[in-house]
Amino acid sequence: MGDRVSGMEWLPFLRTWSEEWIDALEPEEAEVFPQSARAAGWLGYAPAGEERIRALEERLAQPLPPSYRSFLAISNGWRNVGEFIYALGSTEQVGPFRELSSQWCRILLESEDDEHFRAVFGRALQISLEGDAAVLLLDPGEVDADGEWTAYFHASWTGDVPRRYAGFAALMRNEYRSFHRLRKPDNATSRALEVRIEEARVACLAGAVDEPLAVFEQGSAFGRLRAELLRFQLHALLGGSVEAKRAFATIVRGEQDDPARRALIGRELVPAFGALDRDQRRPALAQSIFERELDELRERFGGAAIGDGDPDGPWAEVLAQARTAAEAGAGDAAWRMVLGGLPHWRPLGPDHLAPVALLGDPVLGPLCTPERGRELLGLTRASR
Repeated sequence: MGDRVSGMEWLPFLRTWSEEWIDALEPEEAEVFPQSARAAGWLGYAPAGEERIRALEERLAQPLPPSYRSFLAISNGWRNVGEFIYALGSTEQVGPFRELSSQWCRILLESEDDEHFRAVFGRALQISLEGDAAVLLLDPGEVDADGEWTAYFHASWTGDVPRRYAGFAALMRNEYRSFHRLRKPDNATSRALEVRIEEARVACLAGAVDEPLAVFEQGSAFGRLRAELLRFQLHALLGGSVEAKRAFATIVRGEQDDPARRALIGRELVPAFGALDRDQRRPALAQSIFERELDELRERFGGAAIGDGDPDGPWAEVLAQARTAAEAGAGDAAWRMVLGGLPHWRPLGPDHLAPVALLGDPVLGPLCTPERGRELLGLTRASR
C-alpha cells in the first residue's frame, strides 16, 4: 500500500498489520487484549457505512480526505496505532482537537510560538482517542490537490513540534513501520525485508549504489539494524552527513555482541563518524565534548583510533603508497592509487561494504569527496 489509497486497497494492509500485531503481543498483553479481536485477527471494527461517513462530513461542514474516508469505509475506528496511540475514534467519536482535548489544546495555543502550529491546533480534527500523552490530527487547513489533509502526530513528551505527514495514509504507513521498529517482530514481513537487504548488499558490492541505498533506507524505517550499518557506510561516503549521523546514533545506541560487527564499528565506522564534521567550525568546548565522545566510542568498540584501522597486507601497502603521494601534493594520483588497489581490500565481515575508515585518515580522508566516494562505490569490491 502506498501513501495514496482508496477503496479496498486498505484491506490487505490492515489485515497484515492486524495479524502481525496480535501475533507480537506479549503474554500479559494478550490476557487483556479483546478476545473478539484476537479471534478475528482484526484490530479494526465494522465498516462505517456511507450514511455515517456523510453524517461526519456534514458535522464538519466539509468532505473528508480521500484516504481517511476510504479507511472508515473499511473500519470505523482502530485499535493500537503504533505503540503510543491506543485507539482511533469512530465517525461519532472524532471531532475538533480544541473540543475533544480542550485543556491540552489551550495550553498549546498559549505556549506555542509558531503561528503555523497555533493555527493547526486551533482547527485540527482529532482522530485518536487514547494515547500515551499523544494525539493524531488531520488539518483541514492544509489540503493538497488530491484532497488529502496534512496529518500530524504530536506527543507532549517529545519536546518538539508535531511530526508532519502528507496525509492519513502516510501517517498510518509510518505507524506500521514504527510497530516494526519498536517491537522487532519475527514475521513474514521482517524476513522478506532481510532477504531484500541481503540482495541489496550483494548488488552494492557489485557496484550498484542508489537502488541498494533505497532498500537500506526502507530497512532502517522498519528498524532493521543491519540496514543501519549498511546505509551508514553509503551515506558517509556519499557526503550524507545528517543521515549518516542518524544511522550511527541508532547503531551505537544498542549493544553489539557480534565480534565482526564490533570490529566493523570500532575500526571503520567510528573513524568515519569522527570525520563527518571535518569542515565544521566548533567552539572549543563543543569540540572538546565531541573528542571525548569519540574517545568513549573507541574504548567501547575496541580502542580503535582514527586512522589505525588499516589491516595488514596488500591493502595496507596501497594506502601507505597513496599517503606518500598525497603528502607530496599529488592528490589525484593518490586517489587513483586507492581505486587501483581496491581489489586488495577485504571486508571485516558480512556487513562491511567499503573502506569507510578512509574518511578518518588524516592524509587520505580529505581526498575522499562525495563524488570520489560514489566513484569508489561504483567499483566491484570483494565480498569476503
